[in-house]
Amino acid sequence: MVPTGTVQDIFGVDYQLVLMPTNGLCGFSCFAYSVTGNIDAYTDVLNDCFTAFHRNPQLYILQTEFGTKQPNLSHYCSSLRHAVANISTQSAPSILWLEDAYLIAYAMLYDIAVFVYNGASSRWVVYNETGSRGYI
Repeated sequence: MVPTGTVQDIFGVDYQLVLMPTNGLCGFSCFAYSVTGNIDAYTDVLNDCFTAFHRNPQLYILQTEFGTKQPNLSHYCSSLRHAVANISTQSAPSILWLEDAYLIAYAMLYDIAVFVYNGASSRWVVYNETGSRGYI
């Protein structure tokens, strides 16, 4: 069962739990919700990230599974756009799921610190810890 409602951190701050779609774009929906308040605004944050990848192709090539196998960024963008266009009928393939490259790009583009808890290693990973516009 998925928890709903709120959760409280050790400082007594309450956070609302927001359910995300389980369609392969959940990471993008989470980020879209965090920066825009709309889980369906993932297309906007994807386009921002594509711009970041075009400006720094090594981020895409070295930090995405797709990029290590197929360094053609245009092909990747087309594949992800196709998956988004068909999301109502099929989930996005795992090779297109949100990865570190996006978190790095988002943190820098939006000048925010992004904290992610890695359950497998039981540790926090921080992207852009000096982000001046807040954190997620």
